[in-house]
Amino acid sequence: MNGIGAALAPIVGGLLAAYSYNLMFALSAMVGIAALWVLLAGVKEPRSVDVTALSGATK
Repeated sequence: MNGIGAALAPIVGGLLAAYSYNLMFALSAMVGIAALWVLLAGVKEPRSVDVTALSGATK
């Protein structure tokens, strides 16, 4: 799917820019904020995860 997104992104960006630069930059900002939210909410800090509890090992 990465190839499809990389191929379509310039086309969609060009169409948005032809329609409205303000809309293009607003959508870009919203996607960036959504990506940051996914990163902060979905990615756990590995140093704070107790790996012994995950592996079933006992101390």
